Amino acid sequence: MKQAKSELKIAVIGGIGSGKSEAAKYLAEKLSYRYLSADIINRELLSDGRYLKKLEKAFPEAFRAGVLDTAALSEVVFNDGSRRERLNALAHPEITKRLKSRLKDKGGAVVEIPLYLESGLRGVFDKVILITAEEGVKISRIAARSKLSESEIFARIAAQKSDAELASYADTVIDNSAPLAALHAKLSEISELIKTENN
Repeated sequence: MKQAKSELKIAVIGGIGSGKSEAAKYLAEKLSYRYLSADIINRELLSDGRYLKKLEKAFPEAFRAGVLDTAALSEVVFNDGSRRERLNALAHPEITKRLKSRLKDKGGAVVEIPLYLESGLRGVFDKVILITAEEGVKISRIAARSKLSESEIFARIAAQKSDAELASYADTVIDNSAPLAALHAKLSEISELIKTENN
């Protein structure tokens, strides 16, 4: 059942380096909505003993003396598609369950979802916004914020759905290749349109 007009649930999707985190946070602020993130929930899971036991059983090489080495886990899954699918099969149901629970709370929400098609959350949202960027821009952004090598960055980009694949599931597509001010201007326009249509 759809939410009341003043309580929209909006998904912000896109690949690594697209700027979807900034977009989701900014839009939530402009709309006075809650900001939720699948990535943040995934990090919460890494403090859940029950979940960690499942991870250790599936990926024993990513644990050191019973403690998860997240860098080792990333290396394993981004170099082996079948292992990545195994991780997704463990993580996505847990993330989806927690997100759905939080979306039941009253009030609008903007939700950042990196792996939208794999998440099991299609059909949950009133609006889906795709954030895209040119590949060179994505690479520069990822390199600036991480210690990943160029080959590791390419592996992460290649592991995700392309912008073209995601576009058919989006109501709105925003190219975020330009400086941040341009993204904010576009999102401000969208927020005003949403307010006008849903008040």
